[in-house]
Amino acid sequence: MAEILLPDEYFTRIEPEQDSFLIRAVLLILEIIAILLIVFFVLRLFIIEPYTVIGSSMFPTLVQDEEVYVNKISYRIKNPKRGDIVVFVPPVNVGKNYVKRIIGLPGERLQIKGDGQVIIYNDANPQGISLIEDYLPKSFSTQGFVVERLKENEYFVMGDNREASSDSRGNINSDDPLQKTHWTLPRHNIIGKVICRTRPIDKFTFLSLPEYNL
Repeated sequence: MAEILLPDEYFTRIEPEQDSFLIRAVLLILEIIAILLIVFFVLRLFIIEPYTVIGSSMFPTLVQDEEVYVNKISYRIKNPKRGDIVVFVPPVNVGKNYVKRIIGLPGERLQIKGDGQVIIYNDANPQGISLIEDYLPKSFSTQGFVVERLKENEYFVMGDNREASSDSRGNINSDDPLQKTHWTLPRHNIIGKVICRTRPIDKFTFLSLPEYNL
């Protein structure tokens, strides 16, 4: 059978348009950027958020201008633990965020001695046990007092720099008697748990829970 050859004008040709390709590429990039921005804002609003350390109250663990990341959902699924470093809104100086370490747990009583020694009284240690805190400076002094039994969902927090920290002991360096009044931290005031230090880059580290002797 003989082949019939038709001239080119009998065929419809479809050729890609360069402009349409560029438009689709730009739209795809914009869509990806929009998705990434949404993910970023959701993460920051509900899950994890960066904070910059201001002051020396957590020295030597955290120092001025370091950046830390805070897990904001950790305590929705589990209870805060002794040794956790937390960011919270204090019941005093409302409007500011503090970063401190949890020392006392609900149901416990505490005695703080002038040499910095912390005695914990709880069901497992009714006679009291001296808390060993290896992350603290070797020698320091502080104001001594006794903390009555912490209520449900109440925590006692202190900075690692015990000589220069405004925490559950009150502002120990203030001359104002009202500022020296000690307070406890309600659980609902906790923003989240500090999980890592990200800046400066050479000091990046995940902050692990200390090992205590109780």
